[in-house]
Amino acid sequence: MTAKTHDFPDKNISAVVMLLFSVISAPFQTLTATFKAYPRFLFYQLLQYFLPITIYSRLNT
Repeated sequence: MTAKTHDFPDKNISAVVMLLFSVISAPFQTLTATFKAYPRFLFYQLLQYFLPITIYSRLNT
């Protein structure tokens, strides 16, 4: 009885850790997949996002 109650939280914690790991790793997997599929498109998206920020920061300084 005590062994079962001791095993149960450990299994819960490992399941939560696996769930968190899958949730965290899923965006990275999709990012790498999109980067392999559309590297030029992703590069232009990053340029469109970062270029105004860099220009804005250069203008402020």
